[in-house]
Amino acid sequence: MVRPLTDHFYGERSATVRDPFGHQWMLGAQIERLTPEEMQRRYTALFNE
Repeated sequence: MVRPLTDHFYGERSATVRDPFGHQWMLGAQIERLTPEEMQRRYTALFNE
């Protein structure tokens, strides 16, 4: 595990893993569909804390 599974403010979940050959894989999935306004609201809230 390079970077653990994480939920992001923009509605995606992702992680990075390294295989036995040294290749890194970034895995991701959309977990919710957001409007541009909601994404901006979450972004602003994240950096105003």
